Amino acid sequence: MDATENFNISPRFTPRRNVPPNNDATAAPTPGAGQSSDFEYQFLRVLNKVYQTIEKNEMRLGEHDRKEATRVEWQQKEPVLNTCSLVSLTLEEKEAP
Repeated sequence: MDATENFNISPRFTPRRNVPPNNDATAAPTPGAGQSSDFEYQFLRVLNKVYQTIEKNEMRLGEHDRKEATRVEWQQKEPVLNTCSLVSLTLEEKEAP
């Protein structure tokens, strides 16, 4: 498992794997299959994180919509319940001696 997976460190801050031990920039290797697959791996990780973020946002929006629908429903029922309560209390007072 890579250190970036354990701590979710940005790829910009991970140590470079293809730097020669003597830090000579002229001796840097040319891009090859290893770097391409590493790039693809990092790119797929970013795409996966974007997908997960979108999914979480959709779930959050769905939950918000359900809560809003419940709130509106209760707001519509509230006047009816208040009227029923008022009528029952009025009838109760009329029946009392």
